[in-house]
Amino acid sequence: MQEQSKREELLSEELLEWVTGARSDPSFYKCPDCQEALAEYRHHIQVRNILQADAHAAMAEGAPEIADEILRISNVHHQAAQEYSVQLAAHHHPNPPWSPLQD
Repeated sequence: MQEQSKREELLSEELLEWVTGARSDPSFYKCPDCQEALAEYRHHIQVRNILQADAHAAMAEGAPEIADEILRISNVHHQAAQEYSVQLAAHHHPNPPWSPLQD
């Protein structure tokens, strides 16, 4: 016979938020500068990712010159995203809800 025990332990709110990823600073959402910078950051990340896929497709089709140009433009968007990431970090909101350049 196997004895089963059930251990219930209440999680602190802070730990629960950390585990679920729900912890973020409400002041971030009320900051118009951060909301604008986040929108621009996401835009540049999205364009960068699309262009990188296009560059891979160009290489697969045997067009390395086109792929190089697409990657150059992709890099411009990557650099712009980095600049917005720095702007977001400069506001020092605790636990911001973004992961710069990992989207």
